[in-house]
Parts: sequence; structure tokens; C-alpha cells
Amino acid sequence: SVFLQHAQRTNAFWNLIGIHFWGCAGHNIILMGLAAMAVERGISIGAAAGVYGALTIVSSLTRFLVPVAADRFGSKGVMAVSFALQSLPVLMLLVAHDLWVFYLFAVLFGIGVGGEMTAFPVINRQYYGHGPMGTTYGWQTLGGGMGMALGLVIGGFIWTQTGNYTASVWLSFGLSLVGVISIVALPNTAHHLIPHWEESLPPEARSSAALQRTKNA
Repeated sequence: SVFLQHAQRTNAFWNLIGIHFWGCAGHNIILMGLAAMAVERGISIGAAAGVYGALTIVSSLTRFLVPVAADRFGSKGVMAVSFALQSLPVLMLLVAHDLWVFYLFAVLFGIGVGGEMTAFPVINRQYYGHGPMGTTYGWQTLGGGMGMALGLVIGGFIWTQTGNYTASVWLSFGLSLVGVISIVALPNTAHHLIPHWEESLPPEARSSAALQRTKNA
């Protein structure tokens, strides 16, 4: 489509696909093995399931709150905080032995995981206005799906080959950290990136706002 052609000329279009890839690859490694990591550190199976349940609850609640915060404070900053909470707390798993540490991790990481995904629709609107958001978000979802699959496979393979989860944890941390750096490289969300893309459409296909801008020009 015309909109997609214009969007693909922006660096943010490709960067957002990568960000979703890095984030999903990073957090899926942890989601795959968190309960097993806790059991390996002496936590009972029931308590380990409780930790995973706490992470899921916090993540679900965060999915409602993060889009509101992204609208109010800017999606770029909110995404950066979410990715930071998805990466830095992972290092706790390298030294965690007590149940309360795993619960603390679950809360912090849950906020990060919930916020990582739900700010994408907001940042698409802030960058691309009222263009067909499903086009850009669909590409980003493709990146996220590929990241989840590869993170699961590579993280699991490393865990199986090494016999412990240390290398997988470091991999998760590194992947999510790349996401943080990529978010910092995004442009400011205060202005649309392709405000005049509708000028490439025939007049009958343009919105009333685009026609008015053309008339005023």
C-alpha cells in the first residue's frame, strides 16, 4: 500500500520490528525456564508455580496501565523503562536462592513483560498518525513472533547443552538490553514521521483532514 511504502522509508519502521524481536526473544527464554530455575535452587514445585503465577498476574495488570502511561508521558520513555525492567532484573536469577527473591523478580519482570508489548500500538499512532496501524503493527508482531520462537529454541538448546541456566540467563539479559539501546535510538514521538503520506493518494482516497491541508497549502 501507499502508506506502507512511506512507512518503510523511515528507520523507526524497521527499528520497531527489531525491538519487538529482541524483547520477545529475551523474555521468552525466562518464561520458558523460570519455574525450573526456581526448583533447581531448592524451591518447591508448588512455590515455583506460585512465582510464575505472580509474574502472569502482574504482567496482565501492566498491560492495562502501560498504554495509558504511554499516551500521557510518551511511548518511547515508557517502552525504555519496560525493557529495562525486562532486562536488568534477570541478573537476579544468577544469585537467587530464597523464595522472596524469586517473587521480587516476578513482580519487576512482570511489569517489564506486560509493558514491552502493549506500548507498540501507541507508538505507532504517535509516529504514523491515523494511517492504517494494522500494517505497521502487523510487521512488528511478525518480528515479535520470530523472537519468541528463536529465543525459546536457542535458550533451551543452551540450557540442555550446558546443564544449567546461567548462559541462557545472560543471553536473555543481552537480547533485552539490545532492545533498550534500540529504543533509545528511536526518534522523538512528539511529531509524526510521515505527516503528508496521503498526498500520494488520489484526491478521492484522501481523508478530509488531508484535503484541507492541501487546500490551505
